[in-house]
Amino acid sequence: MRKALTCTILLLVLAVGGICLTARTVFAAHDQVTYTETLREGSPSAANGAVVSLGMQYDYRLFWDTVFKAGSAPLSETQHVQTQYTCHLTQYYGRLEPSYNGVTLQNSYDNGVTLQNSYDNGVSYFDTDGRIADVSPLAAAYDALYDKTAPGKEGKLTVLVQDYYEYYPISGQIHLPGCSIELTDAVAPEYVGISPYATAEQWNDFQSFFRIPVLPDEKLELTLGRDESGRVWHYGRNGVDGGDGFGLYTYSAITADSCYFTFDCHTFSGKLVDTSLIPGGYGLYRLPYTTNDDGTTEPQTGALEMVCPLDPDAELCGMRLDPTGTRLLLFTVKNDAYILTVIDLRSMQQLQQLPICELGENSVIQNYDGGDFFTVLCGNGSFTLLQAQLDGSYTPALSGQLPLEALGSGLYQSFDMDYDGTRLAVVSLLNDDTYAYRIYGFSLCICDADGLRFWGEYRSSLAAGFDPDDSYHYLCHLAADDALRVRWTNET
Repeated sequence: MRKALTCTILLLVLAVGGICLTARTVFAAHDQVTYTETLREGSPSAANGAVVSLGMQYDYRLFWDTVFKAGSAPLSETQHVQTQYTCHLTQYYGRLEPSYNGVTLQNSYDNGVTLQNSYDNGVSYFDTDGRIADVSPLAAAYDALYDKTAPGKEGKLTVLVQDYYEYYPISGQIHLPGCSIELTDAVAPEYVGISPYATAEQWNDFQSFFRIPVLPDEKLELTLGRDESGRVWHYGRNGVDGGDGFGLYTYSAITADSCYFTFDCHTFSGKLVDTSLIPGGYGLYRLPYTTNDDGTTEPQTGALEMVCPLDPDAELCGMRLDPTGTRLLLFTVKNDAYILTVIDLRSMQQLQQLPICELGENSVIQNYDGGDFFTVLCGNGSFTLLQAQLDGSYTPALSGQLPLEALGSGLYQSFDMDYDGTRLAVVSLLNDDTYAYRIYGFSLCICDADGLRFWGEYRSSLAAGFDPDDSYHYLCHLAADDALRVRWTNET
């Protein structure tokens, strides 16, 4: 009897163990993401040493992290494609890294104008004291448009901006580590200075610092619609066809104690706005901030200053810090030349001004920051790679042409690069031409001094069988902004 019981227990243990082993074997393959390779150009051996990692998610609950080792080995060899699968019962956003925009400014003609559908007269304006009043200079224009628009109709009115504003009204945001402040005066008094709204002093510091006279010929077309009962159901404004205007497009770079920022001072037609009333004139501006013990930060808006003059004729395209955080890389266009300017943040002196490429009819689509190198990618697929030198300057190291089809929507969305000193690896999403969020896999290109050496497409099993008409919510998406990566390794 005891012998039979022992045998029964042994058989039960073996059965359970066998079931677990079988389940593990089955689900290990089930959880693996597979790829179908399509060779478009060159030899896969040119990609030896390139490793692509791609993180995908569904509803931020299911995650697939796949590592693919490129090269000549067959994709069927499991050591070249490995997937780590995780599941969260609740939505998990821990992979989303915080990003900070620094200082963003824009024109705010409509600040202070609130059209309320709930009032019988259909229109009311709120000032910063909470009283019903004509606060925004445009409020009077909207009021006149309301009076001339019959119930059930939509009215339009063209106004000359200079009749209502002397300087461009400013709103925006200060977004730093430990700080997010809305710069606006269109807020009820009980909320002024309460997160996320700026204090009146903070807003005034920016408004008084950036006094930019409005263009003498700038016009706006106001629109307003009233329903059958006479109440306002929509309102808005647009520029006038063929007219000129100015928008504050700012660029920022954040250090441990300051936010450096500037803006493009060209109008929509390419003319220069008047920046002579800004203290110090047009240039690079500094907003210092202090960090408290609890990690929150306090911008010192009263200490705004211009720290380095810039060429107003150059069209601003972007800026960022170099890998050391001590130099600023400024990208501009002048006379069809795409130019890099390196500014030392300690001395506020320009260390280098380097024309990178001639644009002609092309435009720069992306600047990729690789740390010790960066790549300028143009709309026609041409690229120029520059390497950092010990003195902080940059020198051209590689240029070439990438197939536009390989870049696809990566021109506008997610792609990645790595440079091993001779070869440039470029990986971009393989996605739908119409709807970029439909991700099928990725494309991998390898270039060197001799040109394009390899181009392959890799279609993921995560995209197999889905209906092209499925909505955004039923597809797999990138797990994070940096979920697509390529790196050179010594592995083959």
